[in-house]
Amino acid sequence: IQNGNRGEKSHPMTICYWNKGSADLENRTESIAEIVQDYKPHVLGIGEAQFKHGSDLSKVQQPGYSLHLGPCLDTVGVFRVAVYTSNSLMVERRRDLEDAREPVVCLQLGLPHQKKILLLCGYRQWKVPGAGEESRGIQAQHQRWKNMLEIWDNAMKEDKETIMMMDANINSINWTHLDTLPAVHYD
Repeated sequence: IQNGNRGEKSHPMTICYWNKGSADLENRTESIAEIVQDYKPHVLGIGEAQFKHGSDLSKVQQPGYSLHLGPCLDTVGVFRVAVYTSNSLMVERRRDLEDAREPVVCLQLGLPHQKKILLLCGYRQWKVPGAGEESRGIQAQHQRWKNMLEIWDNAMKEDKETIMMMDANINSINWTHLDTLPAVHYD
């Protein structure tokens, strides 16, 4: 982190991202607890969170961490992104930078008495659950990617150090493969 976000004894802020797979978040709490215990991240972003709207939040909480979910995917009532932030951080949720169409959590955060950064944690879905096969089509995927880039672009206009961590679900090695997103030219 460039802007001096360092704790006591010059320890840097630790940020992690994990695409935990298709299991529900509740079924991965032991794995999350192990990551927290072993690595002690300041931020742990989770893609494919699969946390059902209305579920008991206490079942997925981690001691010493706050949980940020959202936005909820209306088609099936699940949160696809979860972000755990250490209680040692100063954290402000930036919903003004979020887009209800895409699973991205935007946070302004940092260590106390340090310059704050913007952190965006997202998951670009290959296919939107409950939205039918048309959501897997190239046009729909292209639109989701453009939405993600717009969120990132809006955050960058804040003139703060900005980190975007996500599973983009794009094979950037082979853009011409039929099941990947094609190269796109933006104006």
